[in-house]
Amino acid sequence: MSESPNTGSSDPSSGEGGSQKSRDSNKGRVVTYLTILFVAAFILLLMTFLMQQRSNQETIDGLTQSLNTLHSTQNLVETNQNLIEENARLKAAVSSLEELHQTHSVLTKEADALKDQVAAMQYFWQIDEAYVKGRYSLCRSLIEEMEAQPTQTGGDKTLSDLLPTENTTGTKRFSPSQRYAEIYEAVNETPS
Repeated sequence: MSESPNTGSSDPSSGEGGSQKSRDSNKGRVVTYLTILFVAAFILLLMTFLMQQRSNQETIDGLTQSLNTLHSTQNLVETNQNLIEENARLKAAVSSLEELHQTHSVLTKEADALKDQVAAMQYFWQIDEAYVKGRYSLCRSLIEEMEAQPTQTGGDKTLSDLLPTENTTGTKRFSPSQRYAEIYEAVNETPS
């Protein structure tokens, strides 16, 4: 009988192609999402800058006109009214800039959180692969490195705390967080 040694086991590489595509797809979505967020923020900042430039130019034009028309009290009254309206527009522009600054801060925090989640998933896939291949000492060192890695968002959380707790692959497998806990427990019980 010339039966190959792997006849009883399933091909481990068959699931890796789908997983790789899923990782690439998820990474692509995250990059696309980040790109959209940064482009939107940039467009809003550019629009605000152009509005501010226009407002500044209008203010300069208004002041030049008032210097040229000082001889008429009526012109002074009209100029004063124009300046009051311009002040209201500038206050609105300042308010808009403050809102954009707050939006930028929120988007920056969200981007940092996404970077942390991506880093956590990258560590997770390396740990999972090392565990599947029986390289437990590599698993331990990757786990220690992951636990010591600071997060972009700060706080007391480690990268392992940022692993997704629900399974989004559509299979009945563990979530990344559950799988990590399983590997962590198994590796710490297994001698080097």
